[in-house]
Amino acid sequence: MTLTEYSTRMFAYQLQQVDRMNEIYLGAWANAQSKGLKEGDSYQNFFDYEKAIKEIYNPDGLDPDLLNIARRVQEFHQKQRKEVTNGGRLYNNSDSKS
Repeated sequence: MTLTEYSTRMFAYQLQQVDRMNEIYLGAWANAQSKGLKEGDSYQNFFDYEKAIKEIYNPDGLDPDLLNIARRVQEFHQKQRKEVTNGGRLYNNSDSKS
């Protein structure tokens, strides 16, 4: 699995988690409504769905060291694939084939 595939799957998982949290909060909201709420209370104040989605699209606190490690691992795997396609040899454009 490439870094891009992993990132896409993690993004989808996080969106699923927000939907799951929304369902849980809706149940809690319905329970709170049945017990009676103060005037002016709204579900938006109870659970801010839009804010949770925005946090996934614009995450804060990504660890730059972890991102650098992931990029190096991805470059390493790309280099290995290139070696396999070159018959196990490394050569650059300056090498001539005769």
